[in-house]
Amino acid sequence: MKGDGRPSDEGTDSGMFEHRERSMALRRFRRNKMALVGVAILLLSVISAVAAPVLAPYGPLEMDLDHRISEPNARHPLGSDMFGRDVLSRVLFGARISLVVGMSAILWSGLVGIPAGLIAGYFGGLPGTVIMRLMDALLSFPPLLLAIAIAGSLGGGQASVIFALGFIYVPVFARLVRGRTLSLSEEVFVMAAKSYGASAAKILVRHILPNVVGVIVVQATIGFSGAILSEATLSFLGLGVPPPLPSWGRDLSDGRPFIRDAWWLIVIPAMAIIINVLGINFLGDGLRDALDPRTRRGA
Repeated sequence: MKGDGRPSDEGTDSGMFEHRERSMALRRFRRNKMALVGVAILLLSVISAVAAPVLAPYGPLEMDLDHRISEPNARHPLGSDMFGRDVLSRVLFGARISLVVGMSAILWSGLVGIPAGLIAGYFGGLPGTVIMRLMDALLSFPPLLLAIAIAGSLGGGQASVIFALGFIYVPVFARLVRGRTLSLSEEVFVMAAKSYGASAAKILVRHILPNVVGVIVVQATIGFSGAILSEATLSFLGLGVPPPLPSWGRDLSDGRPFIRDAWWLIVIPAMAIIINVLGINFLGDGLRDALDPRTRRGA
């Protein structure tokens, strides 16, 4: 309220400023051609995964024993493997596993890491020290080796891979959110909320978290591509989804003995991994540049 009892324009001005910032971020994102390519690749992957039963010419486990290790032809557009299974069908159904594992791992790591970072950055003291020492301990291990150890100890499988990959991304989110929270805690609007007696939970949820969403989205996007690549690695090592379920990493491992005679068994799954990881990285870079133009190259 103003001194004369009239409503203040501060809230309106703040809302207009936020709307203007969102509009500018959207325009910056639209001008980034590589980011749009990333969006197209991700959408294509999602559509292919969802519509795999319709798009795939065969079932992912269906065998054609009369046409084993068949090079790309009219019957099998991307060839067949050592069991006569259609490579195109397995790539389409394998996208489901890669996307589900990547999204699930990032989701649960964020659900744990984001609150941990908020608490450590806002309260500090003993809780913050304990949380960050735990995060530092996790970061002291090579991420992929830690994921292999966790997935192996749990016996492998899709659930084990999701837990292992989410576990290694928890400290990444926690440290990122903590650093941002530390800087935001000194801002005027947070100090004002404290002076008016707002609770810590209200300050974290209504004032700090909305200002951390941008960096969280960027990190989640980049982590998503890393999770897809890590899932393929674990499946390649035999710790991912069990055979004969379709998996890009598993199919790479199965096609290894035939690399000299059946190039498509290696190239097709590898290209699926590379294209998806690059596309998501393009999207992450575009989001980063749009949400924080100061990070752009040459800025």
